[in-house]
Amino acid sequence: MRDTSYAAGMAAMAARERLAATVPAGTIRQIQPLRRRAPARETPPDRGRGQSARAGHGLAFARQPIRGAAAGRVIAYEVLARPAGIDDTRSREGWFAAMEATGGIAWVDAEAVGAASALRSRLAATANATAVSCNGSLRSLGSAAWWAAIDRVVDVAPPDASPLVVELTERCSEIRPGALEEAARALRNRGVWICLDDVGDPAGQHVLALFERLRPDWVKLSGRLMARAVHGGRTGASRAEAELAGYVARARGIGAMVVAEGIENPRFQVLAERLGVDALQGFWSGEPADGMWVNASGAGMA
Repeated sequence: MRDTSYAAGMAAMAARERLAATVPAGTIRQIQPLRRRAPARETPPDRGRGQSARAGHGLAFARQPIRGAAAGRVIAYEVLARPAGIDDTRSREGWFAAMEATGGIAWVDAEAVGAASALRSRLAATANATAVSCNGSLRSLGSAAWWAAIDRVVDVAPPDASPLVVELTERCSEIRPGALEEAARALRNRGVWICLDDVGDPAGQHVLALFERLRPDWVKLSGRLMARAVHGGRTGASRAEAELAGYVARARGIGAMVVAEGIENPRFQVLAERLGVDALQGFWSGEPADGMWVNASGAGMA
C-alpha cells in the first residue's frame, strides 16, 4: 500500500480489471535475485533522465501502525513513501503513476527499504521486535539497485532486529513463469518475509493462484474492496464481502496472517471483525502522525 487515498473511482478500478494478466515478452528483464551484486547507486528520476520537474521531488517516509484485531496492540509498521512537497491525494497518485510508467518506482522502493532498515534499527535499540514492511513493485524485482538495498539491510541488521516484510502486489503475477517463485525464494533465503498486498484489487483467478505460488506470510485485503463491502449498496456490498471472505479462507489454508487495509471508520472495523481478520491498518486504526516522516536516509525518525 502506498501513501495515497483508498477512495479511487470505480472507473479506475474497472480499467485495472481489464488489464491483461501478462505483459509482452521482454518487458521485464531476466531476474537473477540470488546473485549478489555490488551496491548500485540509482539516481532519482529527475537527474539525467529527462523527467518533468514534478518527478524531481525528494522522498519522505512515514510509519503507519498495523494493529492486532483482538487486542489493538501494534504488531507491525508499514513504511509509507510519498513525494515531498506534494500534499493532495490526486497529485500524489499521479506522481506514483509517473514513477511506475518510467521505471522510477524501483528507486522509490529501494529508498523505502533504507527507511525500513532505519526503523528496524530503532526498534531493535528499544527491544521492540515489531515487524516492518515496505513495498516491492513489479519493476523492483528486476532492479539491481533494489536487490542491493535488500542485501544492505540483511548485512547490517542487528541479531535481534524485527522482521523485514516485502509487500508484493497482484501485478507481480505478470512476471514470466518461474521468476516470481525465484524472487520469493531469494527473499526468504535472506530472512525476508513476504506479504501479498492489495488482494482483491482487482479480482481474478490469478490473484488466488498467487496464494499458492508465493505462500505469503501475510495477506493484505484491498482497501478498495473493503470500501465496496461497506459502501457498495446491498448487492455490491454482499458480493464484495463474499469475495473478501473467500480470500480470508484461502489465507487461512496456507497459514498466512490476514491484514484488512483501509480501516477508515467504525463500519470498516465491524466488517473486519465479521471477516475474522488478524490485524487492521488504516486511518481509523492508526494514521501516520507528525514527527514520523523521515528522509531517504532515515534521519528524523520519531
